[in-house]
Amino acid sequence: MSSNLHPGSNHSPGSAHQAPPEQAPRIAEPDAGQSETALISRDLVQLYVRAFGRGPNRARTFIQPQFAVCILRDVFTTAERTLLADGGEAEVEAARRRINDSFEEECIEIVEAETRRSVQSHLAQVRAPADLVVHLFLFDESS
Repeated sequence: MSSNLHPGSNHSPGSAHQAPPEQAPRIAEPDAGQSETALISRDLVQLYVRAFGRGPNRARTFIQPQFAVCILRDVFTTAERTLLADGGEAEVEAARRRINDSFEEECIEIVEAETRRSVQSHLAQVRAPADLVVHLFLFDESS
């Protein structure tokens, strides 16, 4: 008996693949087994999946009294990797910066929710040669 599904797919051959509906960022509920750094990393990866269709393969968050930093590695899509191989570093970095700017508030909300601290400033840096994005969140020192 044969199946109508393509191997590795949940879609039948004739069905059109539809993107999931746009969702608000999911702020993690406190998990007894996960640290706030792990939750921030997880939620930022999920945000990237929604924004780019693919998330980073590695994410690590560090929290200090004055700031939090999240390092996302192996971030680029297949299309971006194709452009990079053809010398399109500037274009890929510019596009990533623009998209990161569009979801900056969601990044801040994730960090504020997990740390229960107010973020004064957020900086994101894309580095194509290193295949990474670094997010720096400076906490409001009065909070």
